[in-house]
Amino acid sequence: VFRFQASRRPFAAALTLSVLAMAAVTAQFLYLGPIYGVHYWLLGLILCPYLFFPRRSRVAPNVLGTLSTALFCVVTVWIGEQEDTGVGVAVSQILVALLLLGLSMTLRRLLLSVEERTEEQQQSIAAARQVIEQFPEQNPNPVLRLSASGELMYTNPAARALTERLGLG
Repeated sequence: VFRFQASRRPFAAALTLSVLAMAAVTAQFLYLGPIYGVHYWLLGLILCPYLFFPRRSRVAPNVLGTLSTALFCVVTVWIGEQEDTGVGVAVSQILVALLLLGLSMTLRRLLLSVEERTEEQQQSIAAARQVIEQFPEQNPNPVLRLSASGELMYTNPAARALTERLGLG
């Protein structure tokens, strides 16, 4: 995962991290059994892909989030059958997983929306800054910039002609 991040491949890093985490939780559940409640850790894995995948990844977070939800549902039903807890417990746990999946998708959309708006605002600010920086150069009146010691630092075209005539340039 760190190698992928170091080589600037965030998609591969996020995919590897998500798959390894799902495999680790599933292996722990299979090893420890349902009595330890390890399967609840899968709920956190529903949220992981939505937070860690890069912005350009549109499908992978949904696929992995849905896969995590499905894995949790399968494990929950299997535990319900093993422990004979009844349908109500399994249904409530599955509804929580589906709710978390929906919230994760909504959070991802909000994060992407904020990132896009921020990028648009940064581009707008850069364009405005460029216009403002061109203003002195396009001003038909002389514009001079002097240092605190009186040294001439900048002149626009109108001021250059003036400074040349006065012998200041």
